[in-house]
Amino acid sequence: MSHLYTSLIFILAGFVVVSVLDVIGSILSRRLNFSYGYFTILSVVVYTYIAFSMSEKTNSWLATMIVTLLIGFYDGTVGWIISQTLKANYGKAKEFAQKMTFSHTITAAIIFSMVCGWLGIYLASH
Repeated sequence: MSHLYTSLIFILAGFVVVSVLDVIGSILSRRLNFSYGYFTILSVVVYTYIAFSMSEKTNSWLATMIVTLLIGFYDGTVGWIISQTLKANYGKAKEFAQKMTFSHTITAAIIFSMVCGWLGIYLASH
């Protein structure tokens, strides 16, 4: 199986999982009155697991980091729009979240995904 095909499978899977987490997290945080930020733990698991699996499958750190970056970009754009549309409860971080620009959100999501990507690659290699 080529790296391109494998990458596309992981990208699509990442998009689906991130979207589902954003929808569920947004709705639950609002309905059950807890901070949407707690779903960050699940994001760490998703990004790291995808990077781990991709790295094991392809043995390519570059392909793995590109996939992780694209999923982070997706989460920082589409995921942010989902959470805003569904009125996620940001708890004490509400003012901070409202002050963040779209570009800051995207940048933070990409950096976050890349750190988790490196962690996944590290775990796959040991």
